[in-house]
Order: sequence, then structure tokens, then C-alpha cells
Amino acid sequence: MLLIDPSSGKIIDANPAAATFYGYGRSTLRAMSIQQINTLTPEQVKEERKLAKSQGRNYFIFRHELASGDIRTVAVQSNPFSFSGKTLLLSVINDITPGRHDDQALWHYQSRLEEMVDQQVREIEEVRQQKEWILWGGITLQAIIILGLVFSIHRGLKLRDELSSQRQSLRNIIWGTDVGTWEWNVRTGEAHLNTRWAATLGYTLDELQPISIETWWMYVHPDDVERSREALHKHFSGESDAYQCEVRMRHKEGHWVWVLDRGKVVAWSESGKPEWVSGTHTEITEKKAAEGSLLQAASVFEHANEGIMITDPEGTIQNANLAFSRITGYSRNEVIGQNPRIFSSGHHDDQYFAEMWKSLSEKGNWTNEIWNRRKDGEIFAAIQTVSAIKDENGELLRYVSLFSDITALKKQQQQLEKIAHYDALTGLPNRVLLSDRLQQAILQAKRHKRLLAVAFFDLDGFKEVNDTHGHSIGDKLLIELAERSKQALREGDSLARLGGDEFVVVLQDLHSSEESLPVLERLLKAISKPIFMNHTEICVSASIGITFYPQADEIDADQLIRQADQAMYVAKQSGKNRYHIFDTEHDRSVRGHHDQVLRIHSALNNREFELYYQPKVNMRTGQVVGAEALIRWNHPENGLVMPGDFLPVIAGDAGLVVEVGDWVLEQAMTQIDQWHQQGLDVPVSVNVDALHLQLPDFVDRLQQMLAAHPGVLPGDLELEVLETSALNDINRVSTIINECRDIGISFALDDFGTGYSSLTYLKQLPAHLLKIDRSFVCDMLDDLEDLSILEGVLGLANAFRCQTIAEGVESVAQGEMLLMMGCELAQGYVIAKPMQAHCIADFIASWRPDPSWVNRDVIGRDNLPFLFAIVEQRTWSRELHNFLKAGGTELPEVIKQRCQFEEWLKTADETRFEACSELQQIRSMHEEIHQQADQFIAECLAGEQVDSQKLSHFEKRGSDLLKRLRGLLN
Repeated sequence: MLLIDPSSGKIIDANPAAATFYGYGRSTLRAMSIQQINTLTPEQVKEERKLAKSQGRNYFIFRHELASGDIRTVAVQSNPFSFSGKTLLLSVINDITPGRHDDQALWHYQSRLEEMVDQQVREIEEVRQQKEWILWGGITLQAIIILGLVFSIHRGLKLRDELSSQRQSLRNIIWGTDVGTWEWNVRTGEAHLNTRWAATLGYTLDELQPISIETWWMYVHPDDVERSREALHKHFSGESDAYQCEVRMRHKEGHWVWVLDRGKVVAWSESGKPEWVSGTHTEITEKKAAEGSLLQAASVFEHANEGIMITDPEGTIQNANLAFSRITGYSRNEVIGQNPRIFSSGHHDDQYFAEMWKSLSEKGNWTNEIWNRRKDGEIFAAIQTVSAIKDENGELLRYVSLFSDITALKKQQQQLEKIAHYDALTGLPNRVLLSDRLQQAILQAKRHKRLLAVAFFDLDGFKEVNDTHGHSIGDKLLIELAERSKQALREGDSLARLGGDEFVVVLQDLHSSEESLPVLERLLKAISKPIFMNHTEICVSASIGITFYPQADEIDADQLIRQADQAMYVAKQSGKNRYHIFDTEHDRSVRGHHDQVLRIHSALNNREFELYYQPKVNMRTGQVVGAEALIRWNHPENGLVMPGDFLPVIAGDAGLVVEVGDWVLEQAMTQIDQWHQQGLDVPVSVNVDALHLQLPDFVDRLQQMLAAHPGVLPGDLELEVLETSALNDINRVSTIINECRDIGISFALDDFGTGYSSLTYLKQLPAHLLKIDRSFVCDMLDDLEDLSILEGVLGLANAFRCQTIAEGVESVAQGEMLLMMGCELAQGYVIAKPMQAHCIADFIASWRPDPSWVNRDVIGRDNLPFLFAIVEQRTWSRELHNFLKAGGTELPEVIKQRCQFEEWLKTADETRFEACSELQQIRSMHEEIHQQADQFIAECLAGEQVDSQKLSHFEKRGSDLLKRLRGLLN
């Protein structure tokens, strides 16, 4: 197709097919005019236009010159349209040169031949009339008549020769167009076909004999026969000027080919019935396939779940699909002609978009998260990919943007961020957020050349408060002291809770270390002030350790916290309710640490280390899916030493970390080889320290080890990296993981959920397995917050198509809960403790999952509230028991709150449970238990002694209720 300016003949644009046909590049065609291609003179063009108009044709026959110098006969169909206020011609060029499958030239030249024949017939008729006039002229003009006759005969012979020549030309044209032709005597059924007609179906003419109209119907697809007959009837009845129909015909080889069949009545009987019909037969199989591909592409565009937007090189929107409208709220007509800036949310600066255009220019594509605005003004988040589409010459044609709405995922991320960054009890920053803030404070101290103080304190006597008054009172005490501590700090200082009764304070912008002392005094005073709860005076104090930054040697945030922790212990040992500044104790600690490092070096050389292996299993199927390699120290004097007692010593010592890490990898590969020799297939996972992983030559070292152990196959070795370590240098770690994956080594994120991973980070880290930290597993049966975190982690893993494995499974009930929530893989003491390598074979042969695991199905999302309600009921029962046993005077918060399980029971849909009567009994038991509990609480608050037998019966009823609940859930 060509886009032409009719006023000048200049070619405005050409599609790739035109460039291929003419042999010019598209940019070259845009610099040419149509007069440079059309070989006809302006007078010839004018004549052709007149001829087309007189014949009622909607196309012109021209001769165009290609870049190679070849001349092609083409049919040109032009349609005007308006573009930016200017009228242009969209010209469709069809090659009808001999050898092309098109019959337009045939019709054109056949019409011209018919005109010439009619002209000659008229001339012959004029000669005949002249001869009759001469004969009537009399004998006196005989000589003249004879001369006229001779002249007329000579001229008639000449006209006959010309007619014969023109008919031969017509046959040559038909042959040159390479189309099948046919003639049909409608009255007798007689038919004539040419060789090309037969060749289209893979036959020769001889193979089709005898030929009649039945030959045609014999090969037409049964589903197309009626359509062809209907088209013929319309032509015979005068409803259409010509017969035209696309049909499928059976090829000699058995497949179907598409054919365009066209024809016209060339002879009518005196009664107005058609006698002879002539036509052409053109194969269009490739054309139909191309049309199908276009329809398929259009269907994908319209029905894709992702929003799709197409713009021109200047960014003007040209098209958009239905998903685009669903996500943005704009209809297609509303955005066509607009710029994507109408979706701007204002959340991104110029640098963000500069990087986008840079990526499109250099790489041809860009992918990132982006915040956009819907038509109603709502801001939404999307994952968007923009691709630059170019032609074969590298010239930009358009941009295509695909995006998905991830607002729901972002909200889930924000929820996880809150859980990951803040302490659930006090609302203070937790260890993760503290680490981030402390690192920022270190940078600020460097930049402004000021001091930074880190104070670590825990509460003196807090354990006694918990033991005496219960955890609910202890929690209230922590909340109150957290608030008091915040009031004692300066504006800009940070307070965080690490867990239990441990807190850390970060004091910034100090001019001297003495400037921190008044803050410490206020903290000690605020914490030691008595607190009255349940009409009881509660007194605790604090022991504070403090250290400062900068120091003579470079030090990181974790080391600062450890120094303050050590100083806190000195304060506690010195009498409590005081603070201690880290100084000489630090020096002695460093010397002791140095001695320990030397001892570990010696242990490596003396082969005192050994790898134990903890099996990892599928709790449902019983399959042993692998084992985690865990280092142990066979100390000559101290016996078997656990890693927690010596690995912290080497933390931060890059040389020793790498040395121990290489030893572990080497031992693990050796063990895999030995198990293979025994016929065991046990994939092994190895923990890799961040310092080790991010060595410049880590992958090379790993490849050398693998080369030394050719029996270690892809999938036999998995590396585990702590989530928090991976996030320190996400790009570097991601690159290393990809390089390792290329050599058959997979990765897992260890202790997942204890760090902070954004959706973007998880997408960049190609880990296939998330290890759920044991801290969420151990309390999930009694702690709704841990259960909620576990649900969120599993949902996040499912969204990123990662497997999950739970660490620290120590009871059958924990395994049941994990299976119900969709986590099948686990490791922990209820399955097996870490064991020596030679014990693995016996374990695999003998281990069987608990029967309750085998039959435990994943519960649907609709039943999750039920599961949470069971946990809430168990927590309520435990807290009530502690309250009654202690004879408390103030109800715990969990008992004061509205019973979530009762709310679930009120709305439970009985149709979802087969045992409706069981649900009714559960409602009755729950109501009975709450009535009895209210009676016990009233007696306790009144100072009366609760009857022990009634309490024992009450607790038994509570246990029965939980059993029935689990049965209903099953």
C-alpha cells in the first residue's frame, strides 16, 4: 500500500509489503513521487482513467517500474481519506503481471478485445451496406463495383487476421496471469477448463476427464456448495453484475485449498436464460491464512487481561484495548489522540521518566512499577512494560505499552511492611527498621561530623512481673514504659523494641558524649517510677549500655548494637538501674574474640568440624525432598558445639567466613557424591554468608568445586541466603543467583519474613524457594499475628510462583496447620533432628508422615476465618485459665475484646458443612462455655475462690469444643 498526496504525486508513506515489492527501502519510497514509478505518460494515464470509468471499474491498470528495472503490470485501487485536514490517497497495489494470481488484467484486456471486435464487426457491416449500394448502382458502375469488392474483400481478410491476432493475445494474457479459466454451458452442463485450473488442485486435465459442471461440484467443500449456488443464482437473476465466491476445494493430496471463483454470463438465450458463463479460478490459500493471522492478533489485543496502549513516535495514543478501559476508566475514543500524560499521578519526578526514555532508546524496552491516575481521579499502581517497535531499517514506528493493575498487591505489601517494621505490641520500630534508621544515622554523622550514640537497655525485674502477674500485665507494663521512654528522649531520637524487654535508643546530632548523659538519666528515672495496675504497685528499673560513633576503627550498625548490649550487661552486673559506657570492656572483648578466631582456624586445620544433615520432607506425601547441611564443632574439650556458639565469632571476618564457607560447600559436594554411590538422591542445601556470596570470584570458585565433583548434577545443590543479606546489595546478589542458576545451582531465601522485601525486590531475586522463619511457626497455633504473617508470606510466595518450606516444625499440630494453609514442605524436630550423614539412609527408609498429615487437605480461603477463629478461641481459653489461676483483679485484653469466634459462629453458612447438627452443638457448647466463664470471672473479681471441680469440668468442656471444631474443619 502507498499513501500519496494527489496534488503533487509525492509518496507520503509505504508499508513493508510495498517496500518489498518495489525493491526500495521505505525511506527511499518516501522521497519519491508516483510519477517516478508509473511508466505511462500523463496522456496514457488520462485515457486509462476514462476507460475505467466507462467500464465501471473501481481500479486502474498501470505499468510500474521496480528498483531492479523490471516492469510490472499492476491494478491500483485508490481511496481518498482526510488526515490532519489534508486529503490523501490510500492506494492498494496488486501485481497482475503474468505469474501473479490475480484475474483483473484478464478482465481488463478481455473487455478491450471485445470492444475492438465490436468495432470491426461494425466496419464489416458498413462494407456490406456499401456493397449492396454499389450493386443497386447498375451495370454501368460494374468496374467500380469490382474494384470496391476487391478492396472490401482485402480489407475483410485483414480484419479477420487482426481479430485472430487479438484472440491469440488474449490467450497469451490468460496464460501469463497464471490463473485457472473455465467456460460452462449452462443448458447442457458442458464445461471447459484450462491446465492451470487443474493444477490448482494438483491434477492434470487428463486426470479430470470427463469434464463437466459436475467436476466443479465434486471438488467443492460440502459446506461451501450452497453459498456458491446462491452467488450464481444472484448473477443469473440480475441481482449482481458478476458471479464471485470464495470456496474450499479438495486437493489431490487430500487437504483443502481456498479458491476465489469469478465469472460472468457471456451469452444469453433469446428467452433471457444464461447459456454460456466464463470465469477465472484463483488460489487464495495464503491470503486466507494471512487474514486469519490478522484476526487472531486482533482477538489477542482485545481480550488480553493486560491493558494495552499503542502510541505513535510522538506519544500520541492511537489505540487501546478493553482491559485498558477497564483499568483506567477511559473509553478508547476518549484517549485516542491524547498523550499518556493524562494518566500522570504526580508521584514520579523527571529523573524517573528520563531513565524510562533512556532505556527505550538504548534497549528498546522498559519495565517498572508506576503509579497512574484513573479517570475518576483514583491513584493506582501498575507493572508496566513499554516496547519501541521499529521497521527493518531501524526507524521508530510506534510504542506499545502493556500494564497490569497491582494495587491490591501493593496494599498487601504495605501491610507486610507494617508487620515487618513495627513491633505489634508497643507500635515501636522493630529490629529491621532500627537497622535501617541506624545506618542512615551513621551516614548523617559522617556527613555532619557529629557524634552518634546507641543505648541498649532492658528492664530489671520484668521476668518476676510476668511470673507474678501474668503476661497480660507484663504487656501493659511494656506499653506504658515504651511511652514513658519516648517522652524522655529528645526530638529526632529513635526508640526501638528488639523483643521481650529489650530496647535500643539512637541519639543523633551530639556535639560530645556528655550531651547524651542527661537523656540516659531521664530514661532511668522514667522507667523506675512506680506503675499502678490492678490496684498493685509495680516497680522495675533499667540497665543501660551505651556506645558512640565514630570510633578509631570503622564499625557498622550491628557492631554498635552488640557493643551497647555488652555495656548493658556490665551495667546489670554492676547493680542495675544505671548506665555503663562501652570502653575497656570492648578492648578485652576484642582480644577474646581474636583468640576465638585463631581457635576456629585451628579447628579447620585439625578437621574438628563436621556437617550434620536435617531432612526436609513433604508432610503430605512422605517424600524426603532433601536435607539442610548444618555445621557442628567436635571440640576436644567441650564436646559437640552448636553453630550459634561459634559462628557469631567469625561474623564480619571476611577471610574466615570464606574459609569456613568453602569448607562447607566442599564437604556437601563430597557427601552428595557418596550418597549417589549408595543409590541415594538427596539434594543438599547449604547456607552461604553474604560476605562469601558477594566475592567477585564466588561463581568461579563454585564452578571449580563442581568440576572436581562431576557427580553433582543440576538440582543436587541448593544455596540458602538470608533474606536480610540478599537485600543489602540486591543487584549484585541477583546477578550471582542468575549465574549460579545457569550452572544448575538453585537458591532459597532463608528466614523469610524477618527482613523487608518489596515486591520489586522479590521479582528481582530469582529464588525458587522461600524458607518461613521458625519464629512464625512456633507460635502460630496461639498467636493470631504470627498466623496472619504466615498467611501473608504464603500468599506472597504464591503470587511470585515460589515454593515454601517451614522451618522449626516441632509438633504434629503445627504440621497440620501448615498443611491446611497450603505449605507442604517442612523441617524440624517433630520430623527429625539434624543427624550425621550415615544416618540419612536409614531415616529415608523408615520415616513415615503422621497419619493426620497424610489426609489433611488444604482449606479454602473461605474457611480461613474459621481457622483464625479456632486459634482465637484457644488463646482466649489460655488467657482465661491464667487469669482465674492467678486470681486476677483486671481482665486481660483478649478476654475484654469481642469474641471473634462467636462472631464467626453467628455468620457461619450451614450449607457449607455436611454436619449441620454438629455446628449447632458447637454453638450450644460455645454459649455454655461463655456463660460459665462469665460466672467464674464475676466470682474472681469479687474476690471469691473459684470451685476447682467446676473449673476442671469447664476446662474439659473447652478441650471438647476445640476437638469438635477441628473435626468440623476436617
